[in-house]
Order: sequence, then C-alpha cells, then structure tokens
Amino acid sequence: MQPKSLSSISNNSLATLIKNSAIIHRIELAVSEKINLRIVFADAFVEAYVDRLGFLGVSTVENMERLLLEKESFTTKYLIAWFRGPGAGRLQFIPEGISISFLGWIMVLEKGGLPALTDFLTKHAFNKNQDIQKLAANLECAYKQAF
Repeated sequence: MQPKSLSSISNNSLATLIKNSAIIHRIELAVSEKINLRIVFADAFVEAYVDRLGFLGVSTVENMERLLLEKESFTTKYLIAWFRGPGAGRLQFIPEGISISFLGWIMVLEKGGLPALTDFLTKHAFNKNQDIQKLAANLECAYKQAF
C-alpha cells in the first residue's frame, strides 16, 4: 500500500482547504458568533495566505492544518481580541481563512516578537500603504490580550 502523498500548498489546494476544513470553520464560526460578523469567502486573500505560509516554511496543507489544530484555541482567542480591540471596524466581514493569517502572525511573534512581525508585515501585508509599524503594534497588543 502506497503512503498518502502530502498536498503541497497552492492557491487551489488552499482554497479547497479553506472551504472544507473543520478546524478553520470551528475557529472562524466561534469568532463570528462572538463579534457578530458574517464569514465570507474571498479569493483575493488566498494568494496572500499561500505566500505567507511559504515564507514561514509551511509547505503542505496537512502541516498547516496540524499547526492550526495545535493553536486552535489561541488562534480563536487572538482573532476575538483583534476584532474586539484594534481591528474593530476594520472589516465588515470575516474573510474565510483569516485564521491562517493569524496563525502566521502567532508563529512570527513567538519566534521574534514585534521586530519580526514588523519585518514580516513589511514583506507580506495585504495593504502596503498602511502604517506597518502601527499595524504590527496593534497585532502584538491583541496577541497579548489573547493570553
């Protein structure tokens, strides 16, 4: 019997995972219920998620799901802290798969703190025209509130 092959992360594989992952749905539904925003799938975010995961060394969807499972509770708390705090009013909906971004920010903050997050966002922010220093500080603040 052949071992199951691992699925490398691509736009298609990640979009499929986002739409079908029980872990992602649990996290984002819990957040949606706490902050009263609806969850919407947006293709525009998928490519950025793939880029971020590649930069962080997460090369398979199975590895990404394993990491999310390990950090499920904290990722949920972090997202809620973000949307109730510094991120309040920034979005009118929760982009399905946003838990992937927050997982990435958790990984970066755990390894290198605010300087590493600032550097990461400089390279991988959705909106390069925003104040990256302020965004990084706000993300770190929500991270600390999630504890």
